[in-house]
Amino acid sequence: MYVADDLYRAIITKQKIQYLMLDYTVSLEQIQHRDGHVYVVSPYALIWNNDRYYLVAHEEERDTILTPRVDHIQEVIILDEPIKPAPEDFDIGYYYSTAYKMYSGPEQEVTLICDNNLIGKIIDRFGQNFTCIPISDRAFKAVVKTSISPTFFGWLFQYAGKITLQGPEEVVKEYSKHKRKTTRGPKES
Repeated sequence: MYVADDLYRAIITKQKIQYLMLDYTVSLEQIQHRDGHVYVVSPYALIWNNDRYYLVAHEEERDTILTPRVDHIQEVIILDEPIKPAPEDFDIGYYYSTAYKMYSGPEQEVTLICDNNLIGKIIDRFGQNFTCIPISDRAFKAVVKTSISPTFFGWLFQYAGKITLQGPEEVVKEYSKHKRKTTRGPKES
């Protein structure tokens, strides 16, 4: 609660923050993420997703948007330094809809072939601003922008047989590699 309060105050006052991140070992011991790396970010918003709060912030060091889980953030210090404003074209709602469950990757336009009965699922995930082309009485083509990440591939995989990733070719290849890794599982030493 204290962390969330500090984050909220920093967002309202538009001040940068620094914090540490909690991580775990395979023996479930708590450790500092990235060997105690101190994150310095410009916080923009708190988002609620899958029963968790996430911070949406810009890290200048890597010039990237971060979305850490709030319950993994520790030792927040509100800095006496104004945030770097979000770019004018940065839309939190759009970012949220493309950064599946807070795992982002490079954004790209992809083509999906979908069963007609999944139109609601496509709208839920991508909104109504996408190209939708009926291709038969049972299927349609959806051209959408999304973050290419394992989480996107996981979302896609749940509709195996009902949604086909048609392109671009490099994303189809990456998805195929991801599926092969998934079926092999982790290696034992």
